[in-house]
Amino acid sequence: MFAAGHGHGSALLSRNDWLSFPYIVCMRFSADFRFAVRTLAKSPSFGFIAIVSLALGIGANTAMFSYVDAVLLRPLPVPDSGRIVEVDSTSPDTRLGRLSYADYVDLRDRTKTLQALACYDFFFAGIATQVNQVPKYSLDASVSGNFFSGLRIQPVLGRGFRTDEDTVAGRDLVAVISYHMWDRDFARDRSVLGRRIRVNGSDFTIIGVVPENFTGPQAYVNPDIYIPMHAYQQAVPGASADYLTSRKSRSAILLGRLRPGVSVTEAQSELRTIARGLAAQYPETNRDRTVTVLDYVRARFENSPTDAALALTLLGITG
Repeated sequence: MFAAGHGHGSALLSRNDWLSFPYIVCMRFSADFRFAVRTLAKSPSFGFIAIVSLALGIGANTAMFSYVDAVLLRPLPVPDSGRIVEVDSTSPDTRLGRLSYADYVDLRDRTKTLQALACYDFFFAGIATQVNQVPKYSLDASVSGNFFSGLRIQPVLGRGFRTDEDTVAGRDLVAVISYHMWDRDFARDRSVLGRRIRVNGSDFTIIGVVPENFTGPQAYVNPDIYIPMHAYQQAVPGASADYLTSRKSRSAILLGRLRPGVSVTEAQSELRTIARGLAAQYPETNRDRTVTVLDYVRARFENSPTDAALALTLLGITG
């Protein structure tokens, strides 16, 4: 009987202790707060320095994390971004490099593991939105015809490119503009579709506006405009005539979307098999060349090891 009563008493005591825990915490916090106030009142300069130091520390940590997140950790802002991969050229001289547009086309047409394979390149352009306007210079992007559809980027206005708009050199001078450019230069005017802008002296017709959250395929570069690859020569006077046909011209950056259930390793195995076939077919340009497939976030670390090391070091210092 005593044992039973003792057990009941222990349970009751534990329950009372548990109920008193919030009270104890509040009392301790109140005492600590009063002590802190008294200390700061005795030494205002120390309090000011402490508050400023704390604010600077929090601000530095927040800024560094935002930088690392934007540059290295944040996935591409597209639907199902976990299946986005980058395809790089690998050779004895280059660990991770760009591919020729001709090689891109072969990989795109032969792959079964990728739902879509798109490519892009950057170019400098002077853009004028009105006649006789002084051009504004920016780093912009030429992209494959399936760039927007393959990455599932739905324009907020108009449309992306059709694949047939990227088949004949110089025929389709159309452009999709960034949300930032639409806001800055056109005050979000919905009648912007069909208007012409001058890109390095050539007139392009606006057909769409990308969503606000998509600022480009790379963290460092925010293009104002996107044009089809086959319009590159019109946008870049003096560009090589064999830019799209020569396998020696390696300037294309490839982004793919894995098919459901397909791993990065499986995609790489398949694309390397295709690359071996291209090396046998075009030994002069493709001998000893293969490809490496990386998920999008890892590719940012691999392609910018110095930036990654610097960012993580700074984050460690501020942390």
